[in-house]
Amino acid sequence: MESLKEFSAYTRKSMSVRYSYAVRRNAIALGMTSELLVENAGEAVSDSIKRRMKGDRVLIVCGTGEKGAIGLATARHLSSFCDVRVVLLSTQEEVSNSATRFNLKMMDGLIEVEEVTEDESSKLAAALKWADVVLEAIIGIGAHGRITGIVQRAVQEISKSKKRIISIDIPAGVNGDTGETNTSYVKADELLAFHKLKKGMVNSKAVGSIIQLDVGIPLLAELAAGPGDFEYLGIGRALDSNKYSNGSLLVVGGSKSYRGAPLMAGFGANAAYSALRAGSGYVTVAVPHDVAHGSLASYPELIVKELPEGGREIATTIAGIKHNTLVVGPGVERDRTGFGLVSEVVREEALKKNIMVLDAGAMDFVKEYKNMLNRRMILTPHEGEFKELTGIKLAGKGIREKIHAAINFANGSNCTVVLKGHRTIITNGERLKINIAKSAALATMGTGDVLDGIIGSFASATGKAFESAVAGVYVHSLAGDRLAERIGDGATARDLIDEIPKVIKEFRTL
Repeated sequence: MESLKEFSAYTRKSMSVRYSYAVRRNAIALGMTSELLVENAGEAVSDSIKRRMKGDRVLIVCGTGEKGAIGLATARHLSSFCDVRVVLLSTQEEVSNSATRFNLKMMDGLIEVEEVTEDESSKLAAALKWADVVLEAIIGIGAHGRITGIVQRAVQEISKSKKRIISIDIPAGVNGDTGETNTSYVKADELLAFHKLKKGMVNSKAVGSIIQLDVGIPLLAELAAGPGDFEYLGIGRALDSNKYSNGSLLVVGGSKSYRGAPLMAGFGANAAYSALRAGSGYVTVAVPHDVAHGSLASYPELIVKELPEGGREIATTIAGIKHNTLVVGPGVERDRTGFGLVSEVVREEALKKNIMVLDAGAMDFVKEYKNMLNRRMILTPHEGEFKELTGIKLAGKGIREKIHAAINFANGSNCTVVLKGHRTIITNGERLKINIAKSAALATMGTGDVLDGIIGSFASATGKAFESAVAGVYVHSLAGDRLAERIGDGATARDLIDEIPKVIKEFRTL
């Protein structure tokens, strides 16, 4: 793929804790490992310290999680340049984190790790007196709740030591999202932030100077759609939830010519959610009268509503169907009747500010009424439909030209655009994601309608337009790749629907 460095401007400037984990997950999906990420971070911290503090006595205080592992890796890299001591706030036998165990083993014969438990906190006080600089590697970004025990004691001892304190990524006892402090927290003279600053560290009273470190996370971990984007949505069904509390999706479409398309979209959403808690709890399909009878027989799982032939009666019918998200367009014929159907539906939904996924037969309406587009709308055109909307021919163009075209349209129309293709581009004009398919399994009829259903399903569960589009495209593409491996080019849209829960289950078990 061409270099996409110029599009780094469309990634986040700072990151929430949850999104940090999503980026990490994507980096691992691209081929990195947890061990490599820890090693990179340790080397980056060591390089930062040794350039400025050569000859200083550095005490590294480590917790038992991955942040502690980074502290241990730092000690190895730093030991040839500074006088280093390491304190572990536990016994080695009690450490369960695999990265920390691995790095403890790597320390054998190199640097002695001094174990400090709650009953032996005086050891830490003595070590602090020895040090010129304290590197705090105690609690990671995901920690929450009140600090207690030896961790609390260590934070208190470090804070009153009057030594130069350096914290890794976030200071212990500080919330990575809000910057709020615990009852005990480390006030760092210097913060070494990995990859990008966490949101809570911006203007935090617990942080002095900030140095941002490159730890080898590739740009594609943010630009390319991946499993972290699905994880970021946080889709899940609470034990006390019901079908209504998990989102409700309405699919509007169908015609005499295309009986199957809207049903594929609705069933895609239903399958994604019912199997693995990944979408709408309640799915309705609204179709013309002459399609509805067959729909009831073929898809008993779905609630099927008949639509009147036209006029305000359509809007009245739609208004009476329970839903918070709409998919409109699959299977709608691009004629006067179809245009009238889409027009009535979209106008009604725009007033409610529901999220809408517009595809296929909805494109003529979009072309005529771009002024009605808004942040709650997701358009899913292929290159031919994009040319109809914009007049821009993208066939044969490179990925950079396609990205610029999609961003410009999304900016001008104030909506989310999913420009479908082998490399699908998802953008709302401010943010950008690219999904890279590994097969041509989705190049068959009906699969685009399944994509609409997946996106609509995720949006109905979360209320997020852009993020649902990104996760939906990734799940859809990965399901297609899995089918290509198992079935080959003969896979159908129905096969794709059956694959969706299997793909999402993989995410749940990783």
